[in-house]
Parts: sequence; structure tokens; C-alpha cells
Amino acid sequence: MEKARKVELISDLKEKFENSGAAFIVGYRGIDVTTMSDLRAKLREVEVDFKVVRNTLARRAVDGNDAEVLKDHFNGPVAVAFCRNDVAAGAKAITDFAKEEPKLELILGSMGAKLVSADEILAISKLPSREVLLSQLVGLLNNIPAGLVGVLSAVPRKLVYVLKAIEGQKSN
Repeated sequence: MEKARKVELISDLKEKFENSGAAFIVGYRGIDVTTMSDLRAKLREVEVDFKVVRNTLARRAVDGNDAEVLKDHFNGPVAVAFCRNDVAAGAKAITDFAKEEPKLELILGSMGAKLVSADEILAISKLPSREVLLSQLVGLLNNIPAGLVGVLSAVPRKLVYVLKAIEGQKSN
């Protein structure tokens, strides 16, 4: 491979590592081309870039950025899944596909400068999607003022009940 092409690939990988919320290393030994194409299509649906990488180029690409924790884990035929927006959706898509295709091996990943094991990625995949979490947050934030109004209105309401009871006693 020409040196100019290698430099271009390294800069492209470096940009992907820097712009992604998480990067997962996946082993793909023994998987045929059509299965890889299916995996890429499923990952594209959740805005995940899936790239087969040369180990030496990937090691150079992670130098000096948060994904440097992955440097020692580029061994054998591996690919990297770059999750741009919804990390949970990307993790879910990969783990679901790995259940269907046992040859796909989820090795580990990084979220920022933190190394994430395969078990942690599996746990992330079980989280609700970003949209569901945001709607739950909005619902929670909506319930706080409603509860506060209920509590604050209870005091005058009880005062009115007491006054009505006193009025009823005096009228008797």
C-alpha cells in the first residue's frame, strides 16, 4: 500500500475515533461477505459506521486521542464499530447480530477514554434508546411541578375544610 494512501486511511480513522461517542472492536474471523454486508446494513440504520481496519493503521490512528486505551487490543482480523449518536442503539444492534451470528466476537470498546469490556457493552445494549430515556426524563420533569401544585393546594383546601367544620359547629 502506498504511503499516501496509508496516511489518508490513518487520518480517516483518527477522525472517526475522535467524532464517535463510542468505538467497539469486533472480531469477524470466518464470517462471509454477505453476512458482513447484512451487519453493515443493520448498523447503518442506527447510524453506526462499521469499518474493517488494519491493526497497524488502527494503532496509529488512536495515538493521541481518547481511544488510545484500545491500542493494545488490535489483534487478528478485527473491525471497529463507530457509534456517533446513540451508543445504546449501536451496542444493541451489534449484540443482537452477534446472537444470530456466533462467529462475530464482541471484543471490547471505548467510551471516551474509558475501556469497556464485552460484558459492559452487553449491559449498555439493554438500556432503553435515547428517545425513550428523553421521554422518561420529560415525564419526570413534568410530574415534579404537578406534585408541587398538589401539595401546595392541599394546605388551603384543608384550611377551608376546617373553617367549614367550625362554621357547621357554630350554626348548630
